[in-house]
Amino acid sequence: MKIVGLAWLVFVLVGVLVSIVVPLGEGYDEPWHLGYLQYLAQTGRLPSGPGLHLSAELEQFFQLHPIGWVLHKIHPDLYSQEEYWQQPEVQRLRNDETLRELHFQNPYTEGSSAFADQYESHQPPLYYAVLSPIFILTARFFSLADTFLLMRFWSVLVASAIVPLTYWIARRVTPFPYLASAVTMLVALFPGLYPDVVRVSTDALLVPMAAAIFLALLRYVDSRSKRDAVVLGLLMLAGLSTKAFLIPVLIAAVLGILALREFRTAAVVSFVSAAGWIWYARNIWITGSLTGLPQTVAAKPSLLESIASLRHLHWIDMIKLTAVSHIWIGNFSLLQYRSWIYKVIELFFATGLVGFIIASLRKPLSHKFQVLLLVYALFAASLVYFATQIFLEGGVSVIQGWYLTPMLPIEALVFVLGIQYLFPRKAFPWIVAFVAFCFLAMLIYGTAFISAPYYSGLTSHSASESLRIYAPHWPDFAVMSGRLTRLHPWIPDSAPIVLCIMVLVAGLTLIGAFLKDRKRSDESMS
Repeated sequence: MKIVGLAWLVFVLVGVLVSIVVPLGEGYDEPWHLGYLQYLAQTGRLPSGPGLHLSAELEQFFQLHPIGWVLHKIHPDLYSQEEYWQQPEVQRLRNDETLRELHFQNPYTEGSSAFADQYESHQPPLYYAVLSPIFILTARFFSLADTFLLMRFWSVLVASAIVPLTYWIARRVTPFPYLASAVTMLVALFPGLYPDVVRVSTDALLVPMAAAIFLALLRYVDSRSKRDAVVLGLLMLAGLSTKAFLIPVLIAAVLGILALREFRTAAVVSFVSAAGWIWYARNIWITGSLTGLPQTVAAKPSLLESIASLRHLHWIDMIKLTAVSHIWIGNFSLLQYRSWIYKVIELFFATGLVGFIIASLRKPLSHKFQVLLLVYALFAASLVYFATQIFLEGGVSVIQGWYLTPMLPIEALVFVLGIQYLFPRKAFPWIVAFVAFCFLAMLIYGTAFISAPYYSGLTSHSASESLRIYAPHWPDFAVMSGRLTRLHPWIPDSAPIVLCIMVLVAGLTLIGAFLKDRKRSDESMS
């Protein structure tokens, strides 16, 4: 369990670092998730539908604060990062002072700009309900910017449950603790995990919720007990109350249970989780769509139109984009690594996948792993459905890879078991440790040498919309740290630098502990 503790520490340190480095509202759809949270906390009511707007103070905040590159192209009257840092210093400092003084106001007052249109009102309410009491308390004593940041910190703590849950999932599938440790380490260091969960968003709860459901499902397959069936049903209820992306997970779980000829259990899980469908009935009533997705509501496609659109999707480009945005992409500004880095990580996973496929052909997979793969397949199918809705609404073939984040424990299991099959016993831990080290290096590089320079105005997009390469200069890091913490006087200017060093040290310690743990395991077996 030492590995689990170190992996959890790495997750929290990276989460706090990214929370500070990434500007408020830069996370995918983050302003609208925060607006939902504020509305529920202050009014005690659920959003009434797409006609709602963000609060007047959030609207004012984003009129003075820079927004992501993608959002700026939609709302050019708001500051991009480039425009924000290029404005006269006197004006920028005046804006910063106003931002530091802004507070959430109660009662809730809606904004009126196009930017303030609330498009996340279709989301189930559990995540927002969990954070509402904390929001009420925090907003009473802290500024808007500090409250925003503290909601991110709380989201990081909620999401951190993915670390121990991943270990327990892996222990259910493999009898070897060192394999479970390898899976846990890789998940905790995977760069693409953090843009998804380090933001105010339902995904901060979705990711550990999905892992808890996987664990409960595996427990049931082992025990076939009524108690585990009820626990699985309750977690499914919580999952449906978190995000619509867990609908395919429920369907896969029920199908997997039916395949085991456990018909009563399938009925129990369906019955216990049935109350979760109330939200989706509400979506149909308000928007005419089960999920309430803005793309579906706008395009209003029939099922036949959605199916027919599959042949029009640009599959190769879509899969490439999915892989890139799953490995890591820098939030609403779509920051990216060099292209060769993505190709290396894709090669790593392809190698593990080949090993896993060969191993499964030579020895049939357990029922537990078959159920997990069924979950993955139906979840991937739901993302393809989402892609059809985007295509029918806007003519673009895209799957945002960060939506695959809940599947990380399954992906890491496939990779680790595949590598274990392909390579000699003594080589296996070094290969896994090398991949983990690459992930750690990518985390540091993406945060300190891509995100931090861009978000502090030291680099910018070129005329071709690609990000200019940043040439490191040591004095710049003090400048970056001061600029990134400027809205939070209680955070030392040096915090990003200190946290970056702590992440590096904790990550290397984790990798070293994994290698030592495997060496001890080998010695005890010899």
